[in-house]
Amino acid sequence: MDDPFESVLSLEQQFYQDGYNEGYQKGVETHFKEGKEYGVQTGFQKFVFLGFIQGFTKNILASDQENVKVKENALQIESILEPLQDHTSNSDADHELLESALKKCRNKLRVICNQMQHKTSLSQMENLCLDITGKIPGEILEDAW
Repeated sequence: MDDPFESVLSLEQQFYQDGYNEGYQKGVETHFKEGKEYGVQTGFQKFVFLGFIQGFTKNILASDQENVKVKENALQIESILEPLQDHTSNSDADHELLESALKKCRNKLRVICNQMQHKTSLSQMENLCLDITGKIPGEILEDAW
């Protein structure tokens, strides 16, 4: 025969388990939301910088810049950015394409700044974009390493 007080004796364990399950579920929901917000923020930062690069190169091509090498590099940046128009999903392949394009564009932009003897450096341009988009606190720690 079952003891009628058995359920009363195990109340502490039951409440502990219920609290643990509730806390775990809240944590999953919160971390999912925070992860999604972080992803949106970093994606926004990358695309703002890509837009800045695109505008900068269009400005060079529209100007009366006489340096042929500068215009060639600006055209190369445009050709790097063009394929990104059709790749806006979150797949691993599109992410790799975006990261590769960003790296190539940064290098070309650095070359253009040197060729034009531009007073503004690439890091200043990136910082301007970060000022516009806002900084993510976690990135400060990553940059320190």
